[in-house]
Amino acid sequence: MNRIDNDELNTASSKNSRLATGLLLVAFLLLLVALVLFKQSPPAAVAADAPANVFSSARAMKHLQAIAQGPRPIGSAGHTAARDYILNELTAIGLQPEVQETTVLTTRADASVVAAVVHNVMARLKGTTANKALMLAGHYDSVPNAPGTSDDGASVATMLETIRALKTGPPLNNDVIFLFTDGEELGLLGAKGFVNEHPWAKDVGLALNFEARGTAGPVVMFETSDGNDWLVREFARAAPSPLANSLLYEIYKLLPNDTDLTEFRAGRIPGLNFAFIEQPLRYHTQADNIENLDQRSLQHQGSYALALAQHFGNLNLDQPRNGQNAIYFDVFGTTLFHYSARWVLPLSILILIVFLAVLALGLKKRKLTITGIIAGFLLFLLNLTVASVVVYLLWSLIVTIQVRMGRSLADDFYRDKLYFLGFVLLALAITATLYHLFRRKVRTENLFAGALLCWVILLLLTSFFMPGGSYALAWPLLTSLLGLAYTFTAKEGKPRPLLNLVVLLLCAAPGIVLLVPIIYTAFIALGLSEVALLIPVVILLSGLVIPHCAFATSSMKWLPIGPFVIAAVCIAAAAFNSGFSRQYPKSDHVFYVLNADTGKTAWASADDSTDEWTTQFFPSNTAKTSLKDYIPLSVNNYRINSAPAVPLSAADIRVTSDSSDGDVRILRLRVITSNDGISIAIPRDANVEVVRAEVNGKPVDEMRSARAQSPSSWSLQFWAPPKQGFDLVLGLRGAKPAPLKTVNQSYGLPEIPGTTIRPRPDYIVPSTFPNSNFSLVTKSYDF
Repeated sequence: MNRIDNDELNTASSKNSRLATGLLLVAFLLLLVALVLFKQSPPAAVAADAPANVFSSARAMKHLQAIAQGPRPIGSAGHTAARDYILNELTAIGLQPEVQETTVLTTRADASVVAAVVHNVMARLKGTTANKALMLAGHYDSVPNAPGTSDDGASVATMLETIRALKTGPPLNNDVIFLFTDGEELGLLGAKGFVNEHPWAKDVGLALNFEARGTAGPVVMFETSDGNDWLVREFARAAPSPLANSLLYEIYKLLPNDTDLTEFRAGRIPGLNFAFIEQPLRYHTQADNIENLDQRSLQHQGSYALALAQHFGNLNLDQPRNGQNAIYFDVFGTTLFHYSARWVLPLSILILIVFLAVLALGLKKRKLTITGIIAGFLLFLLNLTVASVVVYLLWSLIVTIQVRMGRSLADDFYRDKLYFLGFVLLALAITATLYHLFRRKVRTENLFAGALLCWVILLLLTSFFMPGGSYALAWPLLTSLLGLAYTFTAKEGKPRPLLNLVVLLLCAAPGIVLLVPIIYTAFIALGLSEVALLIPVVILLSGLVIPHCAFATSSMKWLPIGPFVIAAVCIAAAAFNSGFSRQYPKSDHVFYVLNADTGKTAWASADDSTDEWTTQFFPSNTAKTSLKDYIPLSVNNYRINSAPAVPLSAADIRVTSDSSDGDVRILRLRVITSNDGISIAIPRDANVEVVRAEVNGKPVDEMRSARAQSPSSWSLQFWAPPKQGFDLVLGLRGAKPAPLKTVNQSYGLPEIPGTTIRPRPDYIVPSTFPNSNFSLVTKSYDF
């Protein structure tokens, strides 16, 4: 590589020419980034008068308007209405829907048990063969305080419109099962009930699950099952506008998130998982409504559903597969590249060999030095660290100031993209400044080689520990190394600095094309709270354009000032552009509690301060304190104020039998409650250990072994209990009588005679924190 420094540049072109070239370089990079981000947009919506065999988001919206008029948590009137609507539509289309009603239990990581009687709705579009069936799935329940337009009403509407479109064409080879699951929001209960109990589960050869964690954005295929090489290959052939990469799945596996596909995979059903995730602050709130849904997201989801149903519906899903995983990534959302994961390590070794060969060539040509490369590597790490720390400290300072000013951080998170743009520009400005300073001590070639050494190390680590993400390092690194090698091939006395820059720019383009979508999607998924984790990736990407940064700053020493100024403007605009609206609401938290043992009643809130709506419940100086006088098992502190008494009913629990099996007491109970849910718990300090449990005749399978060594509280939360009640069997070891604490839960705050509760303004919504907008009745029993 001919040395790219001021002396050589001065001989290569005039000052004005260098300035124009520098501006063109910057413009090319910005335009490429803009193009990559633009291609992350979902496709245009399709009108209702589209051909019958085409998926139309406008037609699907009619279903959404019917089922997403209000919240539909399990057991609610909205929940029943949505189920009836789905059944009627399936019947009208010409199918014969079924309802699977069953009690389902699941055990959480803290050993608490969640149960409900779920009502899965399903229908089967018959194919022409007896092969394994394809299944499309989405859940029709919502959380208690959200209409659930996106999560997951959009999937319900998608499936209904997909069935209509499929019915207009010839029959597929395979049966297509449409599963509308229930109880997903409670812990994937409906999917678990289907997999474990319904005979159709054995027929499924592939599941396509549709979800949402926001109200806008493109639909991303973010999860696959193991042994997905064949699955990704067929997905690449059929998917319109595919947005997917294997790094997303690697990241998703590290997160504590689950969807219905988790249960399908546990039942050995291979599958693909889809979701749109932009505007995540509206997720699980009243802002997840028809008004805020981006119809283009619905269209993107529907285009997947119809195209994949037609493709996989005609494949033989019975055939054995090779069991290999795939590495895959899309380019501009139009083409999905993929190859077997078995090539990860050989490719990484090849790139390592190329790297060493390029270094050897550079050393031979006296364009590189060992000490210079080491210095470049260390300076690149310093750059990465400084930029990340500065952004972290700045965001922490902003959070501290906003909290002390009594402002809601939701205001900042709604402006997250403006903040993120500012933070990225700030990091890049710091990077450009440090590169300019480093060049006085270290040649540009050594700085570049040192940065690529960092890429090589990360590639090798990723290949072993996160192979699905290796592509994001392998291909940009390989092209950049080839570009660097080209610059070393110039003959003595025939410099070609501008041509070298162009070649290096083209070789850096794959890095921008592959990493910018990852940075953007990760930011949407993780949010501002984790912004400091993404800045290192931004700086890593900047390492591919070190020669161009050196060229631009040599011809425009003022260049870093621009990003600093724009970053300051973006951050200031985000920080001071306050205000909430129906489209961008803030949330608050209030619930009502009655202790049936003492008659004490209270309003309670987990919020640190009151707002214009919660002041009707709490004086502004109300301090947080324990709620144990009202909810004996409560461990959090709440803002508490006395409330009018309302005659809310507690559970009726009766002993149907009391026997012994060795040193284990078998207590059989009948629980009857008219509320929407009930929690039953044995407290930690009761000296009673639950060694066995059954709900409606179904055993709790996961009585964790750790409990035998360290007895602790045990709890059951049963949602939408049957009117006739449910049976609970407890196998107890320890003290007698056994204390049971119950909390009856009802959706909504109580109606209080003689008291009018002002409705929330349209820019305030109930919080997603537990018990928000609930009425609770606690009662103690000794058996």
